[in-house]
Amino acid sequence: MKLDTFEDLIRHQVQELYAAEKQFAQAQPMMAEATTDPDLRDALEQHVDITRGQIERLERVAQMLGVSHTGGNSATAKALVDEGVRISGIDADPAVRDAALIAAAQRIEHFEIAGYGTLRALAKRVGQNQAARLVEETLAEERGVDMMLTEMAEGWINKRAAN
Repeated sequence: MKLDTFEDLIRHQVQELYAAEKQFAQAQPMMAEATTDPDLRDALEQHVDITRGQIERLERVAQMLGVSHTGGNSATAKALVDEGVRISGIDADPAVRDAALIAAAQRIEHFEIAGYGTLRALAKRVGQNQAARLVEETLAEERGVDMMLTEMAEGWINKRAAN
């Protein structure tokens, strides 16, 4: 990876997010299948479609910014995915596994929120306000998913897991 210019930094951020979203899109169905709570399963399954839209939006952002979206990788995303997959397959009390899956999903969401917030700031810095607005759409979606997962955890899933 080369980071000699601001454009290199933008390209790196786009490529890392793109690689991360692709990895997350593959892990989400497995995590959804491992849940026992129907509301949590629905939320994770719906997020698969949202993620596909975010990938398409990120491709448009890359084009607007004049950088390639492919060729990157994300060791952080891989570690987060590996954790989610591991939790999906462990022998655990179903309620406790649901709580653990929310925790894993929220770590993914927080990574994405940080990445998209950074990309939005970078796009604004180079005067790419339309790209920044598209990134803001994704950022709002990720924050919404995080809030929904928090509501589920605090509302009933953690209570069930603790009993």
